[in-house]
Amino acid sequence: MKKRTIPFNPYLFTLGGSALFVTIIGFIKQKVYTPMLSKEQKTNIQATKNFSYAELEFHDAIPPEYMANATKLLENLQVMRDAFNAPITIISGYRSEARNTAVGGKDKSLHLQAAAADIKVKGYTSSQVHAMISKLIKEGKVYNGGLGVYDDFCHYDVRGEATGHKQGARWDERSGAAK
Repeated sequence: MKKRTIPFNPYLFTLGGSALFVTIIGFIKQKVYTPMLSKEQKTNIQATKNFSYAELEFHDAIPPEYMANATKLLENLQVMRDAFNAPITIISGYRSEARNTAVGGKDKSLHLQAAAADIKVKGYTSSQVHAMISKLIKEGKVYNGGLGVYDDFCHYDVRGEATGHKQGARWDERSGAAK
């Protein structure tokens, strides 16, 4: 099997022998040997204090080549959750091509690369969520990815060089928004 190295993440832990962790004088190098973990195996794997990888998976498991995108996305969502001091619900995360087609997603959607999430924040409107994420981006606290606002959710992604999309895209798809 092909060996893959993923970035250090202190919240990641093993299930069923799927990952090997080697501690060498104060640092950890993670090597993943299995081609893909099942959704059941990922259910309890924490990417951050409040988010697990399974929260990005609704119908499909995240392929190993997109785990770095998923990690970056969830780390940024954690910063947002801390800023809101409220739970964030991911209503759409990673999508396979078949699932993306079924829901009417765009051909080049970053959901296909586990680099995008459509979110809601308990107690906040989509306009308030959009404003807070914009503020966090301007302050340099979260990555300047894509940010879109819709009537009842916000889209955030970690687009850029690794995903082949231009960084910093913005859009407003709310009813009555100027086009």
